[in-house]
Amino acid sequence: MLSALAADLASLPQISLRILRDSRLSPLIVEDNSIETDTIASPQQWQEQWKAGLAWADAVWVVAPETDGILYHLAKDVLAARKVLLGCRPDAIQICSDKLTTNTILNTACVDSVPGCLVAEFNGQFPPPWIIKPKDEVGCEGIRLVGPSAKLADFHRGDWIIQPYIRGEPLSLSAVFAGGKALLLTVNRQHLVWQGESLELDACSVNINGTDRLQFQRLCSKIAMTIPGLWGYVGIDLIQSRNHTVVVEINPRLTLSYTGIRAALNINVAEWVVMLANERVSMPELISRRKQIGGKEIKVTV
Repeated sequence: MLSALAADLASLPQISLRILRDSRLSPLIVEDNSIETDTIASPQQWQEQWKAGLAWADAVWVVAPETDGILYHLAKDVLAARKVLLGCRPDAIQICSDKLTTNTILNTACVDSVPGCLVAEFNGQFPPPWIIKPKDEVGCEGIRLVGPSAKLADFHRGDWIIQPYIRGEPLSLSAVFAGGKALLLTVNRQHLVWQGESLELDACSVNINGTDRLQFQRLCSKIAMTIPGLWGYVGIDLIQSRNHTVVVEINPRLTLSYTGIRAALNINVAEWVVMLANERVSMPELISRRKQIGGKEIKVTV
């Protein structure tokens, strides 16, 4: 995801790009030698380089997980430094990082989402099988499928939540949000595989055909009004059955699908986000542009 984002940003004129990267990770594969990369080898060095980067930058795009409030606190740092945040606002990140809070807010706005509660508070509200996962998990991290014989008491400690297992097609939406409005970019099919009790994302088909784009655009627009702090690129995970669609979670950050959008639609999403931040384009203008693009289906792997 970072490589795709860096390539999109580096292709824009009059942009200097600086990336902070963990020394334990392999070098980025980006065909642009002008990108400056600061390699981080220790927590102390991270703090120093992060502060230096904030002082250097005019705008910041944070690529980080919601887990343990990491994305939330980094977004707050950007705004505290009075820099342009090319991403969701901290209040929206905080909502979407908590799956139970997200569920409550969406249901209040009449947006169907997967119900759930803390395992420690579960008293049979829905029948097995069940999905058990960390309250602030990212993607498929920590997800388990369990049956009626599972020892739920093993998950009473910590913020484990339990939800009903809903059969259907796992989809995701890639969208751009700003000012309480949303633009649906692509509808994607998630290729999920079970490894024992654990769920893993194997690949994603970006910009699939045969879906009701208008229905999903309306869903994005309703979510934008419900959580107005969503801004920039956002991913939404869904389960679609024959007659029903429910929201699984909202990802206030880059998702795997982002890596296939440029090839699928021949557009630079990062450029659209930067133009929105600079007020060089409006959401209605971007919606008009998207309507003129058909594109093709692209499969990307993890």
